[in-house]
Amino acid sequence: MSCLAFWTQAQEVIFDDSPTFHDEAFRLTLSSTSPGFDVYYTLNGSRPNRGNAVRYSEPIEISTTTPVSAVCIDANDSVGPVATRTFIFLRDVYRQPASPEGYPNIWSKKDANSYWAADYAMDTTITLGETYGPLMENAMLSIPTVCLVTNIGYLFSQSDDPETGGIYIHTGKDLSKKGDGWERPASIEYYDPKTGKAFQRNCGLLLHGGNSRNPQNTPKHSFRVSFRKEYGAGKLRFDLFEDDDAVTHFDHLILRAGYNYTWLKNGSANMYPQNIIQRTNAQYILDAWAKEAHRAMGNLTTHRRFAHLYINGLYWGLYELCEKINDNFASDYLGGVDEDYDVVDVGDMIDGNRAAYDEMYNTVMKVGSGEQDSHYQKLIDQSLLDLANFCDYMLVNWYIGNDDWDHNNWRCLRSRVDPGTGFRYLVWDAETAFKDVNYNKVEVVNGPPTQMIKVLKKNPNFRRLMQERIVMHLTGEGVMTAERAAALYDSLAAEIDLAIIGESARWGDYRKSTGETVETYTRNDHWLVRRQQLLDDYFPRRTEIFLGQLEAYGLYDPSGIGELRIDERDDDGRTFDLLGMPVDESYRGVVIRCGRMMLRR
Repeated sequence: MSCLAFWTQAQEVIFDDSPTFHDEAFRLTLSSTSPGFDVYYTLNGSRPNRGNAVRYSEPIEISTTTPVSAVCIDANDSVGPVATRTFIFLRDVYRQPASPEGYPNIWSKKDANSYWAADYAMDTTITLGETYGPLMENAMLSIPTVCLVTNIGYLFSQSDDPETGGIYIHTGKDLSKKGDGWERPASIEYYDPKTGKAFQRNCGLLLHGGNSRNPQNTPKHSFRVSFRKEYGAGKLRFDLFEDDDAVTHFDHLILRAGYNYTWLKNGSANMYPQNIIQRTNAQYILDAWAKEAHRAMGNLTTHRRFAHLYINGLYWGLYELCEKINDNFASDYLGGVDEDYDVVDVGDMIDGNRAAYDEMYNTVMKVGSGEQDSHYQKLIDQSLLDLANFCDYMLVNWYIGNDDWDHNNWRCLRSRVDPGTGFRYLVWDAETAFKDVNYNKVEVVNGPPTQMIKVLKKNPNFRRLMQERIVMHLTGEGVMTAERAAALYDSLAAEIDLAIIGESARWGDYRKSTGETVETYTRNDHWLVRRQQLLDDYFPRRTEIFLGQLEAYGLYDPSGIGELRIDERDDDGRTFDLLGMPVDESYRGVVIRCGRMMLRR
């Protein structure tokens, strides 16, 4: 196995340059940069102190997957920062047991007298079997690895103590909201086997998500990682996403476990039978497709990449690592300071106050059908709503048939100080998608964004703008044309083509263990089959079907794509979009926008 060097942040405890992945036992050397300090270490994830740790005196024999945490302590009990490294032996990962030493065999309560069984094991019929065994090493090294390390009790203790209770046990979704917001000190490591790029930082760790936090829904939960000075250096500074438009400093990161359209979705013949098809059609890349499509349309969205997650050295599955939408994210990408921003999550305020959002929403709901409607013009003149962004946002969610939206899973943001073009909507948690090529979400009104579009569509100026965006993105070389939509999907599927085997080995048999199916979900029998169905049937047909739905709703008129007329230019020969802004005639190589007319290129 090829192992690349691991770089770690300078700490008072220094690890030697042993790589993350190992085939054979080795001796690990620790040292202190501070004279007079002794090094103490643990090998089980516990954050070390003089009482629970071993004093370092000679190199440590490492022969199995091990999270090593170390700290410097002097005679006066002055303590340095915790330094952590996780060393992974894939042969151990393949045989990960059902009952790891020191971990409980029960997790959250079902009711007063029973608990949900813990789940840790890897399925050796996959990891060691003749079909996938030869692929396992490449599968586990094909995407980056993220390691979380913290006290076992911080994750799995049944204690009700807000300071020590287990965040994986008390998920915060029960009636008492127990555990909601509990954050624990931890370490996060990142290692990319392909490039050798890596970091380790101390951080705060808490559970993230809504329904996916309910233990009856899924045993695999999402995490939020926070970087603050109370844990270490503050911001994480690292070129994590490697995109030209991505920032390289972060206050928060999200590790999305996935819930809908995964192999863990709850449902049986007797309860929620409609959910069985979600497991059969699981792809794990639907949310990523929506985000990347929205970005390709020219909009702000979170950056993301897939990673294998380990918790205290235990493999936990395939995760989507992404940015968190909040005021910090907004200021990083749009300028100003965090305090400038209002950030809305399904009507609730994440940051800021709701005055500007309420003004925007109430103005939209008053928009009339006149060419000179004052409320429509107010949206533009007072920079209340980025109308082009809103059109694109609606098109993405309609195209994918997002069925867990917009009664849920929508977010928007705007700066009060420098509002730009107004509130921008961002794709979020769009994983209930691509259900049926004929599915029509366009006329469904069940939340604020669809309520807004129902009113806006009465206005001829908005209809012309929406026509423009439809032509841009669904014709020519647009993002949601059949060829480009499929190409984007195929590129995302290629990212996890092998990595999905790890997810199958970790969680593919879970619903069999609960009696909800007799199947173990696998790459070849399920994931590849559904991937090909989408590429063969959904993407080739979806664009024309979707255009028909938009036409029926009165937002698209095929006859409205006309020839560019010279008399629609101004005296200087410039063309303008429907908001009166000058337009580069070669924009995206898709359309020329001019007044009310558009030319397909």
